[in-house]
Amino acid sequence: MAFRFGSATILAILLLVLFALFFFVFWFLWYRRGRLAEISPRPLLPLERLRAYLNRAAEMGEAVHLSPGAGVLHERKSVAETLAGLEVVAGVARDALALGVPVHATADDAVVSLVNGNAVDRAHQLAGRPPGLAAESTWVAQQNPIAYAAGVMDVLSEPAVQGNVLVGAWDEELLLAGEVGATECKFQLAGAARPAAAALLPLITEDYLLGEEIYAAGAYLDPRPGRVVSLLAQDGIRMIVLLLIVLGVILATAGVLDTILLPLFQMPVR
Repeated sequence: MAFRFGSATILAILLLVLFALFFFVFWFLWYRRGRLAEISPRPLLPLERLRAYLNRAAEMGEAVHLSPGAGVLHERKSVAETLAGLEVVAGVARDALALGVPVHATADDAVVSLVNGNAVDRAHQLAGRPPGLAAESTWVAQQNPIAYAAGVMDVLSEPAVQGNVLVGAWDEELLLAGEVGATECKFQLAGAARPAAAALLPLITEDYLLGEEIYAAGAYLDPRPGRVVSLLAQDGIRMIVLLLIVLGVILATAGVLDTILLPLFQMPVR
């Protein structure tokens, strides 16, 4: 029995193998040699400003609203961004409740709301469940982005809510929620990877996460070894890809790129 793979499949397999190799090499160096213990990711200023705001909010008695976007977990087009947003919700909820900052998390989907609620409840438990400290998770709308944005606008109109974190699966509805956050809240952090929403980020806040930054935010908020090692492995893959691009440009300039690569990307015909 013979298996035939296309060039794209072979390239994807090679990248996965390289990622796994980098991951386990960095993991070994971290735990066995201790050589990576002092390594920290490059700073993300929006997350640093978020931490500063949470400290101020704890002093002023202000609450923060958290949202993983208007996506769902059962559709390929939104699952990755929604998971990234849920990681941000869990990390920010943990930090906020540990400081005594009330948290109000919302979601557009029932399953996402359930995960939101578990993350907020876990953060509340880690904070010791102090009496009087609100930790809420609300299901605002059922898979209707515009209705969800309207629900977020209503939450942000509450006087106690002075912080707004919108990171996850967003489209044009981000402008509706973000515009109210920009006028009603003292601090707003937004993040998106989709082009429709990414183009709106500078219009609603100076503190935003763009593209791949939303996927790395969870490791910044909760820098466990596995997450930091994963970021290092991704950086290693990125450097290899950049080197291959430079090498390809040199070979193309020399006029030998097709001669070298054509045999690798030809499927045998039988």
